[in-house]
Amino acid sequence: ALRRGMADRAVVARNFPQAWVAPAALGSLPQKVQSLLQRIGPIDGAPSISQGPGGGLQALAHFKSAEAARDAVTTLHGTDLRTAQEKRLANFEPPKESERFWLRIASEAGVTVPQAGAGSPQASQPLAAAGA
Repeated sequence: ALRRGMADRAVVARNFPQAWVAPAALGSLPQKVQSLLQRIGPIDGAPSISQGPGGGLQALAHFKSAEAARDAVTTLHGTDLRTAQEKRLANFEPPKESERFWLRIASEAGVTVPQAGAGSPQASQPLAAAGA
């Protein structure tokens, strides 16, 4: 079983701004998520993008500390990341639930944190040994 601590440092992000998930922009989604999360604290490697429940995309990222992961959830969950243009197009209506950035601790969101090394070549050695 994975050490509990690792799941507490992992966060799952959903509900990305439209501009981030447009076909032309998808390739840089991990970098965009990474730069957003790094405002809160250092993260381990680039976030991994996968299909989330309901068909949308989700990103899984690992902070270096559980404190940073908590801070990120507190600070970023529910924020309106729409661009000025998107807000204008919506007549400055408040964001719908689906337009608010969604960020949760992975273990609390019921998301299984894959062992480092599964699909993340940039995982550092100590992490890869976490399942031992």
